[in-house]
Amino acid sequence: MPGAQARLTAFFARRLSVEDIRLFKPHLNAFAGAAKEMGIAPDEGMLIAAHGWDVAGARAAGLQAAFVTHPGKVLYPLAVEPTLVVAEINDLAARLAAIPHL
Repeated sequence: MPGAQARLTAFFARRLSVEDIRLFKPHLNAFAGAAKEMGIAPDEGMLIAAHGWDVAGARAAGLQAAFVTHPGKVLYPLAVEPTLVVAEINDLAARLAAIPHL
């Protein structure tokens, strides 16, 4: 199961996977399908990833995106910049908690 290795699925109400829709990132419909499944507009969603292609695909599809830096992982220089760049997931949680409308 996706997410099982990182043991993160327990922290989320729902898991969406490209394996369920059989469209793989960075296909734009993979992101649009996730937003539709959640009943939100793409700009109301956020992808969190440590892979430049995931961030580039999400931003191209109109989603917000957070890039979690890891050694050897880089953003695509010609893609739309991520909404946030953080060193670790705890940094992301703190930054999101500081946004008044969330």
